[in-house]
Amino acid sequence: MSTTGSTPLATLEATIRAELTYLDFPANDWLTPEPAPDGKPAYDVVIQGAGMQGLAIAYALRRKRIANVLVVDRAIAGREGPWSTFARMPTLRTQKTFIGLDLGLPSLAFRAWYDAVEGAGAFAGLTLIPTDAWQRYIDWYRQVLSLAVRNEAALVGIRPDGGLIRVDLQEGGRTTPVWTRKLVRVAGITSGGGPIVPEVIRRLPARLWAHSADDIDFAALKGRTVAVIGAGSSAFDNAATALEAGAARVVMLMRRRKRQDVMSVRPMFTMGFLGHFADLPDADRWRVMHHATRFSPPPPAPSVARCTRHEVFEWWTGSPVNEAHVAGGKAQLVTPRGTLAVDLVIAATGFDVDLARRPELAAIEPDVARWGDVYQPPEGLQDPALARFPYLGRQFELVARPSREAPYLADIHEFSAASVASMGPVSVGVTGLSFGAQRLVDGLTRDLFLRDSEAQLAPVLSLKDPNPDPHDDWTI
Repeated sequence: MSTTGSTPLATLEATIRAELTYLDFPANDWLTPEPAPDGKPAYDVVIQGAGMQGLAIAYALRRKRIANVLVVDRAIAGREGPWSTFARMPTLRTQKTFIGLDLGLPSLAFRAWYDAVEGAGAFAGLTLIPTDAWQRYIDWYRQVLSLAVRNEAALVGIRPDGGLIRVDLQEGGRTTPVWTRKLVRVAGITSGGGPIVPEVIRRLPARLWAHSADDIDFAALKGRTVAVIGAGSSAFDNAATALEAGAARVVMLMRRRKRQDVMSVRPMFTMGFLGHFADLPDADRWRVMHHATRFSPPPPAPSVARCTRHEVFEWWTGSPVNEAHVAGGKAQLVTPRGTLAVDLVIAATGFDVDLARRPELAAIEPDVARWGDVYQPPEGLQDPALARFPYLGRQFELVARPSREAPYLADIHEFSAASVASMGPVSVGVTGLSFGAQRLVDGLTRDLFLRDSEAQLAPVLSLKDPNPDPHDDWTI
């Protein structure tokens, strides 16, 4: 929350306002308004998603003096993104020294905010960043930068319309269109597809299962038996939340006989990789992603300890669910280790990338190129899941399938988990955010300038010497 007075936080906010004025050059909005079909000026950029990525992009656009920006989110204020919804861990998993939303302004960094709120030196005492503190920081970031967000506005349709992108927004039961020169999709981990739930679980009655990203009533699990399918970080976080809510028994079911302990993304966290993975040839990007996705990132030790400290926690390795049915009001899960009767199954089984699953993309999805449309890997490197990822241009823009004519796709930018195959880990999580946001916004600025080039060049080309000297023979 922004403050007034002489508190450390108020002092920090005053510093931020001053520093922003120091960096505000050239200090003029420069784009020429472009009329939309409704007679109003079209937005320069619409951002779908007001989580940390969407807010950082809105801030970066402001720094570029692109002011006619609309940020929308289907959630109520404060519930955008995962941190107050399905991120069920007490701390972030990333090391605390990462750089993120500040985009190069030190006073906007989490460290500066945390010391101002909790006391000088408080950040030094942290091992990892508390999740609730991170959400409070994001809320403060939005307020101190006065980033306007249109909450409870769901994007339900996208289509080209007269050189612009038409975006249909559903609010309060009504659907209304807005038009924009550029659309940036930052709608979270599901925006490129959806949750993965094993078919054997999906066939159970809905009351007996949930995905780990669902809104689960953990209080209702007190005294109950819960199965969690999966062995990644999310699986442990959901199991721990159920245990802490008083579940009588929690059993984690893992297909593998041994947990993997390879952090495949860690070698990617370098200035070069985060900044320029997108510039590699297709063959190299495919080779890296094919290899990296062979590994399942291990859960952090604190997440494991959060479960194993409970005597009623069990961990069954080599135990896929081969069959499931209902008996006695419970889900009966048949595994190689026996049949397990549970009151709720939580599928912590991740998310897929499949644009065809997104109803809001129905009008454009047939035009969008996937990796499988443009790159044929050598023998031994085929990967159907990777082939479904959208093939993006260097600034996150969608690209048309080879057989389609769809130039409008260059004005739709995918800044989500679906962009990882093309861009690397710069649009998911916090570690690569600043790299991805800067690349995206540089591309948006370039495209908008080129689109508006006649108006941009006119003031220079219309210059006249008010007192021309016919004898002036100066040349350059």
